Amino acid sequence: MPLPLALLQLRHNGRCAVEGVTVVQTFDRDSQVPGYQQYRRIFMERYQRETGFPGVFAYDAAQVIITALRNRRKDQSLRAAILSQRQFDGLQGETR
Repeated sequence: MPLPLALLQLRHNGRCAVEGVTVVQTFDRDSQVPGYQQYRRIFMERYQRETGFPGVFAYDAAQVIITALRNRRKDQSLRAAILSQRQFDGLQGETR
């Protein structure tokens, strides 16, 4: 699997200073999850460019808040409603 451009630049610019660095990649630009593919298509149509991790993560975060607002009890804070969700099906998979 080829390295993303950002990692190639990090390796090139950092040289030996970044040797042994662990980079966590939590976004899969090529994900085949249907919800992500639909989001990606709509994003591309609207903005004429590819989406990236900020847009996907912001969308997922907004969906967590919206779901919590819809499902919370009258006496429940938004924070408590979010925490009570326990898991959320995001654009690229399940989040706990």
